Amino acid sequence: MQTLTHDTIENILHKVNKPSRYIGNEPGSANKNWDTAEIRVALAFPDLYEIGISNMGLRILYDKINNYSEKNFLADRVYAPEVDFKEQLIKHSIPLYGVESFKSLKEFDVIAFSLQYELSYPTLLAMLELAGIPYRKADRTAADPLIIAGGPGAYNPAPMADFVDAFIFGDGETVIIDILNNVKSRETLADIPGVYMPRYSRTSKIKKRIEDIDNRVYPVNFPVPFSSSVHDRAVIEIRRGCSRMCRFCQACFVNFPVRERSQENVIQLVGESLKNTGYEEYSLLSLSSNDYSGIEELVRTLNDRHASSGASVSLPSQRADNFSLELAELVQTVRKSTITLAPEAGSQRLRDVINKNLTEEQIIDAVKSVANAGWRNVKLYFMIGLPTETFHDLDAIYDLLKNIKQHAPRLTITCSISIFVPKPFTPFQWFGQEKSEVIYEKIRYLKAKTRNLRGVKVNVHDVFLCQLEAVFARGDRKLGSLIEAAYKKGSYLDAWREHFNKQTWLDTAQECDIDLEEYSTREFDLEEALPWDMLDVGIDEVFLKREYKNALNFVPKDDVVLKQIRNISGRNISTNDGVEKRSQPEEATENLKVFSEKGYKYRMKIFKTGYLKFISHLDWQKLIYTAIRKSGLKINYSQGFNPTHKISIGIALPLFIEGKNEYVDIELREEIAENIIKRKLNRELPENSQIKEIVKIPKNIECVEKLVRWAVYRAYPQEISTIEKNNLESIAKEFLLKENIVIEKQTKKGLKKIDIRPLVHSLSFDKESNILEFIISSF
Repeated sequence: MQTLTHDTIENILHKVNKPSRYIGNEPGSANKNWDTAEIRVALAFPDLYEIGISNMGLRILYDKINNYSEKNFLADRVYAPEVDFKEQLIKHSIPLYGVESFKSLKEFDVIAFSLQYELSYPTLLAMLELAGIPYRKADRTAADPLIIAGGPGAYNPAPMADFVDAFIFGDGETVIIDILNNVKSRETLADIPGVYMPRYSRTSKIKKRIEDIDNRVYPVNFPVPFSSSVHDRAVIEIRRGCSRMCRFCQACFVNFPVRERSQENVIQLVGESLKNTGYEEYSLLSLSSNDYSGIEELVRTLNDRHASSGASVSLPSQRADNFSLELAELVQTVRKSTITLAPEAGSQRLRDVINKNLTEEQIIDAVKSVANAGWRNVKLYFMIGLPTETFHDLDAIYDLLKNIKQHAPRLTITCSISIFVPKPFTPFQWFGQEKSEVIYEKIRYLKAKTRNLRGVKVNVHDVFLCQLEAVFARGDRKLGSLIEAAYKKGSYLDAWREHFNKQTWLDTAQECDIDLEEYSTREFDLEEALPWDMLDVGIDEVFLKREYKNALNFVPKDDVVLKQIRNISGRNISTNDGVEKRSQPEEATENLKVFSEKGYKYRMKIFKTGYLKFISHLDWQKLIYTAIRKSGLKINYSQGFNPTHKISIGIALPLFIEGKNEYVDIELREEIAENIIKRKLNRELPENSQIKEIVKIPKNIECVEKLVRWAVYRAYPQEISTIEKNNLESIAKEFLLKENIVIEKQTKKGLKKIDIRPLVHSLSFDKESNILEFIISSF
């Protein structure tokens, strides 16, 4: 592989879509010194940049490693490249690299993968091979990086045991530090609590690690992508774990015990995150938001502090049995978009089986209250293929939807149907998934049943994808051969429909003599060994078995159960009943209104050079906007249903074009001296996009994007010999002599002919500098 440099990468970025994925330098990046770092770790996400950059777990580890005070550790990031960039890397023999250091993954001491989804396993192999690292651990040597993995997939390490050196089990915040402290003596890593190394046998079970989340050690300054990501917001974890104990929910059982972050802590972290990132949205993350102590009070306080600055709050779906209309109103203060509820099953019998503890009356009451309060859209989550499910339970889904429409006829309902996938460390881990033919029959039945319900849309997850998920969720080490073979046949980024190939998996499974249906539908005996038995999540297996039997007898969980479950430190887990009340948060600070009649308009001359040529016009506008928010300047907004910030950019620069003198108008809610605005914004803007000049202009003057009609462009030489051969000077003169130059442009309506000659004001070529200069219309 060739030597990796910034120029090497830039030469291929011109040939790919969304090149900003691969350039690093995002605001909030640590960009630590490679040469002085004692240990270097690449945090790897086996999916696209837009997914990985939003992952909260990786944000936490990135912050923890880079800010570790006792040693100089370095954490960089790497994501699975899109197919077009992957092909360019292979074509030019360029290794996969960390986006901040631009160092090949092979040069890192540790590569830490996040296993969020089973179908990403072949992509992990591809990322290692792209870096020139053997993906089978048996083929690696001590000179290769240590490959570790954590996340939901680590709760059954068997399928990936042939490829991963060590699995992190439980909360990774301190485990990762312990690993980095001991990575130079790898044989000792197996002794670290919360670490499982398949090559070393242990007589005792490996207990998961648990962290106290109510502390100030939390990422409030992290890489903010130039482009949009799947969760384009700041995320504050307010609660880890869930005491509801739905029998199918792995996240509930593996994240015990329930831990809350105090209101004071949350309020401080939200404020710091918004200030440092410039985000205008923040999410309060938990498995069950309604169960957080004083959630309405918390959201009300946060709204008082931040809503007037344009910042909004979002929450995961609410529970219908504890639905709070006040909370829904507080979360969606600007406009009422969609309320999300998760009944999971249509019949009361089946809800008792899965321990949902939810009645139809509670569901109807929740939906009626939001409809009466003005909401017009509700999303409902259901699951089919659950243990003991019959077609009568499917009829109950239809009856529930029909009942909701009768009580709220104007409501639009999106019904999302997922397929039950049994997961380790749940009472349902012994059940198999239903056969595919039965699932397909149930889908057809339910769709036919609901077809005539007006205002109800039914979406169903892909059956085969869910089958594969079930195969790997409870599979054994034999599946390593299937993962490897599927990768060799081209399986890559299979979480994306455009990349997934069902036939590849069917052919590979047949060649590997693996029956996918047998794996997915297999029912385990309660006494037989399970592939994940070497791990201990802190919940007694006796309890899981009792819950399994209770499900078969349609017995919901009793509250006494909580007293019987012990967490890892041996303390009883408590419910929200009798939780100590938090102290009242301090009074909110006063803010100006989002919209002001008295707007103050400023025009800036600014440049956009270097790596920023790889971000789009909209991404640059977003960069300027977030810099304004981070600086504390109060941008003015438009009025109406969906207020937008008042920023106007003169010309939309195409990708790969640098701007030496671009013009931007901003409107603020208060009058500030130009030199102060310039100083504040340049402190928040990257060095490749600084304000050169700024002047205050009358508010009623036309915005710059309507004023700028022509722009000067200069094209600099790449290869002098090619320029001399083509005689650009005569070509330029010949161009200007033509009256019409008609080209064809592809539009949504098809090919369109356009005469571009009137759009070109001048065109000249300087033979001494070999620079081509042209003035063209901005319209």
